[in-house]
Amino acid sequence: MKIDKLDAIFSRCIKLLAGGICEFCGKLPKSVYGYHTHHFIGRRYLNTRYELDNGIAVCLGCHNFLEDFPKASWELLEKRVGSERAEQLEIIARTYRKMTKERKVIIKKDLEAKIKGLGRNQLEVTICEEFEEADAEAFQLVAKQEEIREDGKGKPK
Repeated sequence: MKIDKLDAIFSRCIKLLAGGICEFCGKLPKSVYGYHTHHFIGRRYLNTRYELDNGIAVCLGCHNFLEDFPKASWELLEKRVGSERAEQLEIIARTYRKMTKERKVIIKKDLEAKIKGLGRNQLEVTICEEFEEADAEAFQLVAKQEEIREDGKGKPK
């Protein structure tokens, strides 16, 4: 799934809220490539894709664990926001609502206001920007690898 500018802003906000640490294991990521934003309810559900309650900043190892064990991911969501809010997020995710350009603009403004309101210093913002760029690069590499595998000949299409 393609990462767009709104995904990058969402990711930055989640990572700033986390203060640069993995919110699952509590450790600092080993590199900028190893700091991810995990969605409890998948990104394909646009209604909850940019909900701050639906995201958590995690290291690569924890992200892989949470993706491989959805029950553990759901339990963590319930622990963080409560079972009532977790159920509410699931209902919102599965309720159809068109993602319009106007709605994206509103979401972007809300997330940018949240980032500005965090009162973080420029160093932390710069570090999170580096994490975002590294995430985008890593995502592109994975997409290219999948493309090679799909080709079956070991060569990109």
